[in-house]
Amino acid sequence: MMAEKFRFTEEDFEKRGGNKDDIQKLRYRFFEFRTEFLRSLDDNIFKFYKMKPSRGEPYDLEDWDKRGGNPYVSKIHRRGSSDLRENLWMGFGRCNYPDENPRKGFQIQVYMCKTKSPNDLFIGIWLEDDVRDEYAAEKIKNNKEEFLKLLQELPGYKVKLRGKDRHFEKEVEDISKEDLEKISDEIQNDNHSVTIGKYYTKDEIIEIGEEIVPHTIKVVDSLGPVYGYLIGEEYKRTPIPVVEVNYDVVQLLKNKKQVILYGPPGTGKTFETKGISYLLLSGDFK
Repeated sequence: MMAEKFRFTEEDFEKRGGNKDDIQKLRYRFFEFRTEFLRSLDDNIFKFYKMKPSRGEPYDLEDWDKRGGNPYVSKIHRRGSSDLRENLWMGFGRCNYPDENPRKGFQIQVYMCKTKSPNDLFIGIWLEDDVRDEYAAEKIKNNKEEFLKLLQELPGYKVKLRGKDRHFEKEVEDISKEDLEKISDEIQNDNHSVTIGKYYTKDEIIEIGEEIVPHTIKVVDSLGPVYGYLIGEEYKRTPIPVVEVNYDVVQLLKNKKQVILYGPPGTGKTFETKGISYLLLSGDFK
């Protein structure tokens, strides 16, 4: 019997803002999400973010967090406080940027929003509000055309800025050079927040269902060029294999939800399976 894939449930979202037991249970749900996320990652993303420890090692999830695991899951209490968090997340960044702690610069986060937020889940790039990033600020300020081009390759994504004096929330298609100037100025100061990514309602996430992990990986991969640009490291998108689609296999998958390919080694079973998977998950095949 195949193991059940991870999916966020109505109950997960209801635990936000609950008591200590609720928040702790929600945290362990994020542990489950992280485990499947790591097992599903291709080497391209795993190596770019220098995730640790290696996937071949047995590890205890709690111990991994204590050792600075990447990805990590947020604690149930607010930093330096006994107050419970209303929201939790899984996050990771490229180790060695700006130092060995991946939490001190731009991060990728799967973030369950607060109950009063108009959205319920965020997947994208986030810069911690007490981190100054002068390198990224200069790159954005001095190369606005290049950065705009990267953003415009992410239709449906949003950019949010919350600064000392400047705030905006815009679709990437509507971002201007003036907006980039504001972002550049704010991330050199304290008390700011910058996010680039996709926002979802609870109903949208529940509808995605057990495809949430591959969907998250697809979003992370799409954001790779922007993240790489901000830290000065080239990110190459995961290549999508070009295959001649076997429509019989696709129809079987739609009707039966599973299919078995068999044949001797070297006949293209794995190659065809990957190609069909990429097409189905990307939405390019109807």
